[in-house]
Amino acid sequence: MVDETAKVIFNLLASGESVYLNGVGTLTVRRKPAHKSSGKSIKPPYKFVVLESLQQGISLEEHLALIGNMSSEKAHEVYGEWLAAASHDGVIDIAGVGYIENGVFTMDKEFESTLNPQGTAAVNIRRGHNTTLYVFAAICCIFAICTLWYVWHDTQQNSILHKMQSAKSQTNNYESQQPATITAAETVVNEPPVVTDNNEATAIVAEQVESIPEETAKVKSEEVQHSISGRSYVVVGVFSTLDNARRAAKEAGKKLGKDDIRTYFYSDKYMVSAFEADNRQECSEYLNKSSRKIKDLWIYTKK
Repeated sequence: MVDETAKVIFNLLASGESVYLNGVGTLTVRRKPAHKSSGKSIKPPYKFVVLESLQQGISLEEHLALIGNMSSEKAHEVYGEWLAAASHDGVIDIAGVGYIENGVFTMDKEFESTLNPQGTAAVNIRRGHNTTLYVFAAICCIFAICTLWYVWHDTQQNSILHKMQSAKSQTNNYESQQPATITAAETVVNEPPVVTDNNEATAIVAEQVESIPEETAKVKSEEVQHSISGRSYVVVGVFSTLDNARRAAKEAGKKLGKDDIRTYFYSDKYMVSAFEADNRQECSEYLNKSSRKIKDLWIYTKK
């Protein structure tokens, strides 16, 4: 479990979470805004990890107990084994992440690249010589953006009535099309009604929304689901925002050649799962087969 524990720390930090290491401190991801490094260059914004003494974020022991479906005593034992194996000569080496020495955390270059895929090198600034040309170009850009927004907004107004009118006729089909195990509480509505400046269109939309049963409106979206007690999941990662979870699911789908990469609620975060089964052994077999395509997969069993 030593390597697996290091991978858990890697996944949490890579998703922007703070990780509390009992007896050591809290590893926290910070973001530094862009700033001029000289008169001719600018350093882009980047993320870095620091060690803090205060306890905050996710406790590694509690997280191990949760994802490993183990007791707190067992999780404490696993954490102790990892800490003992990672510590040598006053240095705590977290494989694939970095090391802690004298209360200071130093990131590995590869992990720094993971946090900052765009890089951290300063970018040279080319000074402008024609202010009038730049001002004119900026005005043109603003005009183009306004035009595009107006076209998009007008399209949304025209399409929303059609969507609401067809929603009622589709209501009776949703219950038969959805799996019996999915309930209204397990879905998230991703596209709330758009309120426009057109009073008449708004009134029609409001009337159509009220006519659709609340349960049917929720069941329309299956993008984020609730995990099922007793079921095991092969986890790609846990993310603090839905956008990050979507990107991870899309990337995992490409690597695995699958279209059914699913996203689940995980406390107040989002868990991306590549495979699930009632039998944990089936998940272990799938993880072994897929580990060459995606590294750092782990298994979570819902209590």
